[in-house]
Amino acid sequence: MRTQAEYEQALRRFFQEVARAGIKNVVVDLRYNTGGNSRVADLFMQYLPVDSYLSFGSTIRYSPEARTQRKYLQARGHVTHPPGRRSNQVLKDLVFAGNLYVLTSPQTFSSGKWFAVLLKDNGLATLVGEPTGNAPSASGDILSFNLPHSGCAFIVSHKQFVRPSGDTTERCVSPM
Repeated sequence: MRTQAEYEQALRRFFQEVARAGIKNVVVDLRYNTGGNSRVADLFMQYLPVDSYLSFGSTIRYSPEARTQRKYLQARGHVTHPPGRRSNQVLKDLVFAGNLYVLTSPQTFSSGKWFAVLLKDNGLATLVGEPTGNAPSASGDILSFNLPHSGCAFIVSHKQFVRPSGDTTERCVSPM
């Protein structure tokens, strides 16, 4: 597992090499990306020529368990944040203005799907491949529990994410 600092360094080295070599086409392979941290997409966006971009909205359901596991101040209720524009801290010295392609498959899930949707809904990349494994607007950010008597472990999402375009009807992200 890589740290955010390691990812940021690798990303910077990648775009330095792209600039040095004059590369005009970049392919991001998300075909077997089953998720992780959606922050990687925001860090990637810093290398694209956009001052702002549409980002996901969310509804967060608060509970005592979510408060404990996520260190929220609130323990009850819910808050909805609609999709909206997010300011982008463009790294001006390494902006990639070439063609960006994203490969997807039925194994593209969660934060992998998030990355593809963010680029697609902002018109920043061409998606190639197969539809993703889950919907562009979907539940996420899991909380972990153990049943008190059996000890069985399970997870439950406590957030509902809405894609940047606001469309909640699509069942997958299609490359078309």
